[in-house]
Amino acid sequence: EYGNERNFVRIKRLGTEDKYSKSLDVSAGDEYIVCLYVHNNISSFFYKKGQGIAHEVRLSVTIPEEIEKGKTGVVRGGIYSKNALPNFIWDSAFLKASEDVKISYIEDTARVHSQGSSDGSILPKEDFFGKGALVSYNIEQPGIISSSEKGSWVYIKFCIRCVPNRRKQTIHYVDGTTYIGEVINGQPDGTGKMIFSDGNLYEGYFMNGKRGGGKGKFTWKSGDIYEGHWVNDLREDEHGYQHFADGSIYDGGWKEGKRDGFGKITWKNGRIYEGYWKNDMRNGKGKMTFPDTAVYDGEWTNDKYSGYGTYTRKDGFQYIGEWGVDSNGYGIYVILDSDFKKTWVYDGPLGVHHPTKG
Repeated sequence: EYGNERNFVRIKRLGTEDKYSKSLDVSAGDEYIVCLYVHNNISSFFYKKGQGIAHEVRLSVTIPEEIEKGKTGVVRGGIYSKNALPNFIWDSAFLKASEDVKISYIEDTARVHSQGSSDGSILPKEDFFGKGALVSYNIEQPGIISSSEKGSWVYIKFCIRCVPNRRKQTIHYVDGTTYIGEVINGQPDGTGKMIFSDGNLYEGYFMNGKRGGGKGKFTWKSGDIYEGHWVNDLREDEHGYQHFADGSIYDGGWKEGKRDGFGKITWKNGRIYEGYWKNDMRNGKGKMTFPDTAVYDGEWTNDKYSGYGTYTRKDGFQYIGEWGVDSNGYGIYVILDSDFKKTWVYDGPLGVHHPTKG
């Protein structure tokens, strides 16, 4: 599985039970382990005569820095010994990219695997990717690989990581929209700026050609501005901020482009709502404070008082009880220090419910 003298460079996906192979399809976000097999296969007859011992054994590796989508990169390993014939041999494994990727070595992963004292030792990166790092069966004998049955082989394994390979590019779309920023596989991915033909502007993160993968700022031609996270071109954040052209400001949750979860909105006239939202409307428990200091604190359904709540004015007026839409309910109507049981009915275009005598 690990290879042999003529086929000593192999690769597999890290963290899997896959077998090592000579070629592999690779993609961004994955890590891979490369195995190199170093074996002195000269007859043990020479070892018994004090011969057949490889001296100054060095192992060197090259990996591709980047691979374009659909193309193949080469991981090449070379073994050198000053008294071998030939004194240098090489082998390769092949990486086929399903997308534009960058390849990088994962630090301190180039380790020796043997039954000797060198087991677990780390090869210096500068030598491993340069002139060649000394490898040996026993760490006390650097660069020595014997032909004995026990000390004739070692494995060297190291890991590489594939990440998206982003390039700066300008894309002009047929509808007049222009994108300037990082690109993977011909579409926006990473940080960039999208100037729409209708005058809107987005600056921030993209993923797979859509707004997403991080924070971004969208400025509408109307003057509305949103700052926060995006997913698949839609606002999605626990604390997204939107400043509306009418002067109102919302700070809170967003889901699939709509206000959702806990949020606070402040209108230009001083009215404030703090509470829960669903489908871009006030739904659940929430508190509305009016410019005249009146307060409704209770339950909401689709932007209207609904359920149990308390309405209080600064003049001492207070209603505590049930609220609903187009239905009667039960509550307590409070004026100063007197309590009277009253009924109420729905009234008002925004679902404001006033207790009335009845």
